[in-house]
Amino acid sequence: MIKVLEIISEKASPLHKSVVFLFFSTGIRKSELINLKLKDYTEINGEITITVNAKAGKTLLKFLPRQCSDVLHDYIFIKYCKLAGVNKKVSPHSARATYIGSALQNGASIVKVSKDVGHSSVKTTEEYNKRGNRYEDSPINSLGFLKEAS
Repeated sequence: MIKVLEIISEKASPLHKSVVFLFFSTGIRKSELINLKLKDYTEINGEITITVNAKAGKTLLKFLPRQCSDVLHDYIFIKYCKLAGVNKKVSPHSARATYIGSALQNGASIVKVSKDVGHSSVKTTEEYNKRGNRYEDSPINSLGFLKEAS
């Protein structure tokens, strides 16, 4: 079984990976998987769960192993980015990079952003900083004697 999961991890699409990982890590039925909705995917005390509507009207709460929740999260993320018309290759990390870059571009302190995202050094956060090459962000604009007279 380990060999099958390794091959699926390497070669399968995000959807197929999600399906297989859900089956093997939760024991749910095919009908239960088909009936899952995005609202059934939640977090409880830092753990990812799915709420499954099972046979005989039972409701099951399934905790997902980290590897399974990572695969499922990647699939959901990619699916909704495509629905939103984002045609570039996206990943949770590209969303993180967008968050960091946007926060910096909109004037957030690089020190605060660095701390917020858990970087151990501001130098790491600086790698995400695209604003350094824009004229409006240049220190020249803070020189009062160069401003036009009103």
